[in-house]
Amino acid sequence: MGSSRRSLGNLLELDAAPLMIIDPHYPHIVLTCPYRHCTIELEQSVWQEVTTYTAWVNYETGSAVAVPKAWTRTDAIKRAKQWIDRNFDSATARS
Repeated sequence: MGSSRRSLGNLLELDAAPLMIIDPHYPHIVLTCPYRHCTIELEQSVWQEVTTYTAWVNYETGSAVAVPKAWTRTDAIKRAKQWIDRNFDSATARS
């Protein structure tokens, strides 16, 4: 057999090697507020001295990123509320 074929022992060694995660991102939730039957969670991130906000919406059967990026807390909350109104009102209308 050629030297290019790997043995099972070599493959297991590769699988056991630890994975390196460079600078993992941990959510920094700065505000949580209820709205209708949901909870809005506001995450704050700072990258290269610029602060941005992400709004998560948690509801009975799951969660979603309603606002991927906003420049202010006020804008993120406003847009998250609009997302809830748009998605849950339309779901009620379809039923």
